[in-house]
Amino acid sequence: MPKFLKQNLSLKVLCLLISVILWGALKYTAPVDFRNIYHTSLYIPVSFVNEPEGLVVSTRDETVLAEIKGSPDLLSALSPGQFSAEADLNGLKKGISTVDLDVKFPPGVTLTKLQPSRINVTLEPYKSIPMKISLESFGQPAFGYSVTGYQISPERIGVSGAESAVNMVDKLLVEANVQGINAYTTFRLPIAAYDKSGNELSNVIISPAFVSASFQVSRGYRVQSVSVVPIFSGNLPNDYELSKVTLVPPVVSLRIPDGVKFEADTIDTLPIDLSGLTKNDVRKIDLDLPDKVSVIKDASIKIYFVVTKKGKKK
Repeated sequence: MPKFLKQNLSLKVLCLLISVILWGALKYTAPVDFRNIYHTSLYIPVSFVNEPEGLVVSTRDETVLAEIKGSPDLLSALSPGQFSAEADLNGLKKGISTVDLDVKFPPGVTLTKLQPSRINVTLEPYKSIPMKISLESFGQPAFGYSVTGYQISPERIGVSGAESAVNMVDKLLVEANVQGINAYTTFRLPIAAYDKSGNELSNVIISPAFVSASFQVSRGYRVQSVSVVPIFSGNLPNDYELSKVTLVPPVVSLRIPDGVKFEADTIDTLPIDLSGLTKNDVRKIDLDLPDKVSVIKDASIKIYFVVTKKGKKK
């Protein structure tokens, strides 16, 4: 052992023991301010109490920033829900007033700063009106089906809140996605309020917040496959003849609306004029369709002619 360590060894050991004892005493018995203190901040929602009868706050969802301190373990377990900032509106009149905030927080936490500590509150007359609900649907029902009617329940609901906010409401709207439906279907839909410019309003109360919208659907038409029959008019020159006629496609699918009578298994073309036809040709042709009947996946129907001269070897 070095010589300098041997000098006053007993005294040095005693000093070390005293230091350890003092450290332990400060760590486990000293007031909290002498221990590690953490600082943090969080936003606290403002709640309004004792609203005067017939008046309502026109500004909602206001928050304030609270700066707090406490032990690390305590602060890490906190949530904004453990804090409250109340604005007492008792005795206030219509218009703008400045109100102090009463902040409540858990034990062991110290509030060091509140920004702001006072807020401006605007009180307006309370207004409630009934309004009719509009519905917009989007998407396509299942293939072959269409929406034939709908019903909303209830058809009218209440809109309430500050007078200025309620006066801005131009319409109440629900939106329904009818994509793929093929039977009577009911949706539970949220209601949104919009102003005249189409902006959604969030500062009014809609009650109830949801409505039921029921949709009636029907197929609306049937699909029937038919063969195409070419109808000709006019004649080829005397020394020419048709050796082959080909239709592409030879069969088409027709969309026949409900209530339209059509039972045939063929469909005629409009007359195809053969006058002057002296060589091979291809033409686009049209069908002689009954009223309201249409071709599904309407594509060009073509007819191909092979023309030969009489007496000429083919």
